[in-house]
Amino acid sequence: MNQSYQIPSLDDGAERLVTTDSRIRRCIEKAMNKKIELWQEDGIRRIANEIMYLFKSYKSNSKTISYSSLETQIAYVIAYYPNYIETVNEILKIVNIRESSKKEDSTRTIPIYENWIKYFAEKENQKFNIAILGSGPAPELYGLKRFFDRLFYSSKLNRKYFPEITVDLFESQPDWQWTIQYVTKALMYKTESIQRIGTNFIQTNLSNQFSSDHKELKDSYHLIILQNVANEILEENKFFMENLKLFLKRVKPEIGYCVVATRGRQNSKLMTLIRDHVEHESHLRLVIDERSELDFSSYQKQDRKLKKHIFSQIPFEYRSMNNNSKAIVIKSVKV
Repeated sequence: MNQSYQIPSLDDGAERLVTTDSRIRRCIEKAMNKKIELWQEDGIRRIANEIMYLFKSYKSNSKTISYSSLETQIAYVIAYYPNYIETVNEILKIVNIRESSKKEDSTRTIPIYENWIKYFAEKENQKFNIAILGSGPAPELYGLKRFFDRLFYSSKLNRKYFPEITVDLFESQPDWQWTIQYVTKALMYKTESIQRIGTNFIQTNLSNQFSSDHKELKDSYHLIILQNVANEILEENKFFMENLKLFLKRVKPEIGYCVVATRGRQNSKLMTLIRDHVEHESHLRLVIDERSELDFSSYQKQDRKLKKHIFSQIPFEYRSMNNNSKAIVIKSVKV
């Protein structure tokens, strides 16, 4: 095993992610082949109207949102995409802090940083499997990239031990390909911490029943992320939790986590079902059960061009959708 790494500092002064809305805007401009200040006024107005359409649809828990138009996807990327980047990055940092400070049987718990670095250092190009449930355009990927960049920079792990990451994107709507191609992959283009990253877009409805031998499921996952899909699960749906249980059975013991971050009243039932399941499973335990909101709004940074050209058109305060997520993080343990 490589022994040259150092465990990162956990002090509160450590660098935090500030989502670069300007970088996201530049990805859109490159895809459109035109600076935002040169866009036609009616095009800007359509995007602004789509932001309000999404805002009202999410507020009413609408299940009929269509993301097929380019304007709707751009509106989503501008107004909502950054929040999902920030959530996964910050929650993993919180997990690390809490895992490293807890006591179990008078023994210090191994923090997530140390656990993963030791796993990666066992051999070159270690596999690391991620599943994002209800991925949409997978903004979490950029949050994960930022997390891993800092992790490997702090640990001083030799580059040859950086992992090969495979991300399975489970999503029911096929319309996100434009955003995945021109925003998500563009943000991920330069990676300092990953040897290779492969993505599998798996079009499937998580509200339909999976079989236990579902061909798209990996044998084990190091990280499972469930964010915005929770807003789309019908309360009367009886299959979603059964599908989630299949994923939880595949969380890799000792180094695997499932992150659930949700917003909205409808999600309370889902969170309760997850807590109840974990309580009755000896191989699972809650690392975070945050029933109050986690506020990351102080880390948000406005982009002046988006504010001037898009958000000045509508009664929607730019960056008003503070990243107030309620989170559960589940760890798999050996029994």
